[in-house]
Amino acid sequence: MNGMIRKFGAGLLALVLLLTGCRAEPPPSAEHVLPETYDEALWLLAKEHGVVLSQEEESTIRTEALRDAADLGEDAALLEKEHSRDLLEQKLRDTLFPDVFAEDAKVQEWYQARVSALEQAFEKDPGLFKSQQEGYDLYGGVPPLVIPEGYVRFSHILTSQEETARQVWEALEAGQPFDALLEQYNEDPGMREAPFAQVGYLAGPYPSARDFTPELKEQVLALEEPGEYSPVFSTGAGFHIVQLLEKQPGGTLPLEEVQEPITRLLTTALRQELLEQTIYGE
Repeated sequence: MNGMIRKFGAGLLALVLLLTGCRAEPPPSAEHVLPETYDEALWLLAKEHGVVLSQEEESTIRTEALRDAADLGEDAALLEKEHSRDLLEQKLRDTLFPDVFAEDAKVQEWYQARVSALEQAFEKDPGLFKSQQEGYDLYGGVPPLVIPEGYVRFSHILTSQEETARQVWEALEAGQPFDALLEQYNEDPGMREAPFAQVGYLAGPYPSARDFTPELKEQVLALEEPGEYSPVFSTGAGFHIVQLLEKQPGGTLPLEEVQEPITRLLTTALRQELLEQTIYGE
């Protein structure tokens, strides 16, 4: 690690000495204050290397923090601070350790261990797949590597008035595109927003933590061919028409299909470990 520190230059070495409680003589003047927290040390290291957040990045973080605070009922200022720290960590990792990457052998080892763990978990509760897949749809990362049999993707038109739903169904029967009618008549906000506006909703024959009503699932799972749509049916939410987008084939995703996101995940972990070692002087 000493060789790595020397590589980063005398400025970073001085910072590491400060963080480990060591100091050269004479003692630092009163204006040199030891950082008390990880966040303080992180920002000091960023300043040392000229790593800053742009105005555009800060504006984006502020917008995301306000949105997340409204969704989660948490403090927007705290979320903004956390998002800023996360982005600063990312920029520092990429600045200090651009040549550090996860080895292919480690990627394959992680892949095999993850597949084995998911096979065991989904054998006990295949409904877990839905929450994991939706988490990937929303936030990215590595997709679930194992897909239980029976899952489908579907689009959904929801209206509060039965007469409107009947008109939509008649328009479908007359050959009008489902997507165009969804854009015009759908009252389900989730179907208008990313990522579900692009990939559709996910449903399967298993109970899951965030599930649809039995009536809706029954109609979705009864559809046979992509493009096929249901008759009008009702639930407590209103009147529905659903369209099958795809039937997901069960099985295991091949390594070559997910090697890039796994490599990215493990590389981030390696660089973060080196960043923390640098900050803590290990």
